[in-house]
Amino acid sequence: MDSERFLVYTDAMNTTAQQDWPVILKAIRKQFSLTQDRAAKLIGVSARSWVAWEQGYRVPTPSARILIHQLAGRLKTEPVGT
Repeated sequence: MDSERFLVYTDAMNTTAQQDWPVILKAIRKQFSLTQDRAAKLIGVSARSWVAWEQGYRVPTPSARILIHQLAGRLKTEPVGT
């Protein structure tokens, strides 16, 4: 990803409203038939973190937001492994 597109992307991810993250995360999981535990493992965070994000108790860090976006993009083109 070139630096200009990366900056636009990170700005968009950073301005996502706190109340939108639970909806986004649940939609990603449901679209790809993932459990919270599996989704968390795929981006390298604890299931507890994913659950807290999805329930609106916390929001993903900027680096986690990038990983979430990458996960969603990857899942569109690759099957989910075990």
